[in-house]
Amino acid sequence: MSYTLKDCIDTARLQCNDADASTWGDPAFLPFANEGILFLFTERPECRLTSAGALTAYVALTAVGTAVPLSDEYKNALIEYLIYRFFCADDGDTRDKARAAEHLQRFQELIGPSK
Repeated sequence: MSYTLKDCIDTARLQCNDADASTWGDPAFLPFANEGILFLFTERPECRLTSAGALTAYVALTAVGTAVPLSDEYKNALIEYLIYRFFCADDGDTRDKARAAEHLQRFQELIGPSK
């Protein structure tokens, strides 16, 4: 749990070809990050474990600079989820179903099969 949402967004932007944030501003990613985090909290409760072995409670992120409450091994999964949502969006030229499906598949591979 040592990364911020901004770290995830910056990495996602590179794959979305939106490095200059001309298509989506950072706040546009916030609701989708919360959606992804809540999904992981629900489906993969082990992602909530701190290094001390305690479970963190879900609290929606309210700012891009906030630390993500997921263990570090889920950082790439969250990034893939953000990219998936970017390509699902109907904002300008972002909609690309094939690329969205590719990133959703990567997200699912990273988190493993449903329990």
